Amino acid sequence: MVVPNAAAQPGASRTNAAPPQWGQLSPGPYGVGFRLAGEYDHSRRVAPPTDFEGKAHGDPVALPIQIGVWYPMTRGSASRGMPYAEFAALGAKGSELTPVTAAERVRAVESMRTFAGFAFGRPLPASAMRELDTVSTAAVRDATPARGRFPVVLAATDGSIAATTVLFEYLASQGVVVIATPSQRSYGTLQVSRPAVVVEARVRDLEYLLAHARRYAYVDTARLAVLGINFDGMAALAFQMKNMAARAVVSLDGWEGKTGSVGTIRSSLHYDVRRMRVPYLVVLQDEASPPPYLTLDRSVFDGFAYSDRQWLVLNGISHAYLIGNPLVYPGVPDERRDAYELLVRGIHGFLAAALSDPAGPPHEVVNAQSGAGRTSPLVKEFVRHGGRAAIPDDAELERLIMVERAADKVATILRDGKRADSAFVLFPQQTMALYAFRFSRQNDLPFAIRLLALNAEAYPQSWSAADALGNGYRDAGDTTRAIEAYERALSLLASPKGTAPSDAARVRQSIEDKIARLRSR
Repeated sequence: MVVPNAAAQPGASRTNAAPPQWGQLSPGPYGVGFRLAGEYDHSRRVAPPTDFEGKAHGDPVALPIQIGVWYPMTRGSASRGMPYAEFAALGAKGSELTPVTAAERVRAVESMRTFAGFAFGRPLPASAMRELDTVSTAAVRDATPARGRFPVVLAATDGSIAATTVLFEYLASQGVVVIATPSQRSYGTLQVSRPAVVVEARVRDLEYLLAHARRYAYVDTARLAVLGINFDGMAALAFQMKNMAARAVVSLDGWEGKTGSVGTIRSSLHYDVRRMRVPYLVVLQDEASPPPYLTLDRSVFDGFAYSDRQWLVLNGISHAYLIGNPLVYPGVPDERRDAYELLVRGIHGFLAAALSDPAGPPHEVVNAQSGAGRTSPLVKEFVRHGGRAAIPDDAELERLIMVERAADKVATILRDGKRADSAFVLFPQQTMALYAFRFSRQNDLPFAIRLLALNAEAYPQSWSAADALGNGYRDAGDTTRAIEAYERALSLLASPKGTAPSDAARVRQSIEDKIARLRSR
């Protein structure tokens, strides 16, 4: 069972030694193992057999998937942790599956030095960065896993597998497996030109990780969370709305929280707020003067009405700090280190509550610093909304209607939803009309009429819903109710929305003819 690390507070005594990158983070009860598990997904290709000029592509054409696994190991091993430069080089290689070379480690550390100069605003001497080539992380390569089965976090790290190694190590020390994969290099361009394509590709990658996780005897996939970094915050959400496999979703500077990408996540094939029912934590960047498209936007966050959700912005923690693994850099200001350490503890507490058996109440990340329910002064903005009671999605609604015939239950859900929100929509009008059609074809006209009445209740301003209900009563021989429904349709046609005047006139004539025929009987 995963529990928050109550001792992991600034200044707390350490019973287990932590690597230097951890700062004041106290290790959990486990050591940290790491394995690299790159392989090819032969269900997807990176290129066709030949290019546009007919030239053959070289092998392999299957999609490479670089996979890193951080996992709990039994403490007491004398094995040394991997040098951070190896992780940096793995991050620079992206999805390439070739072994890291010494030259790549050197180049990766130099790239980190350049990154620190523009991202953190602090040029670092080459000597300080060279130490990263030998300084040990907490992760021991291919160590024997601890006994037991542990919850798992599937992580989409956008461009680099090394984006948050300190967080992953910390989670593993607390008894959480992390299985992560970076995105393909080519996705960097597509994120701008065709972002929906990349969201779907990364959903597939997370699904691949879910299947991969089942290979490990120490992984309990029934206790699963998903984490997305940067662009992949949207992928983590889409994965959950498609599969509903996770108990929690974490997004580090996810694009869904920025004005320029709200439309991208909402246009996803899998966007359905009814299927987002688990705790959701999104941590966004704090920038002095962001361009308009990076302005923070809570509309997607607010729309997840059925999720207990938390929105967090930390003072001075910009995009670079959220996605750049800041604790591994020398000379990062104390207030930035403290804020990032708060974030790491907070994410662990958030996940621990969701992944425990049974799951506990959602943990507020802002309390990870001070305890006792107090918000940390490191927090610039924090919003939390409790989730409403879940409502059925499309599949559940079909089961309620077509299998259980629970129209009264659906009506109660509809009415409760409309009382809370006048714009509440439980089902599309066409869907309920289809269900009614199916029952009419089964010669169950009374239940079909019940569904048509429910449709008219859900869409009281729809002339077509009223007209269809009139047809049902007419077919059942209930002339009085049929005429009432038809007259309701005519009143709505007086100011038809979305209907061309010529079409409205034709429909009006048709309904008047039906009323005349009924009255002439």
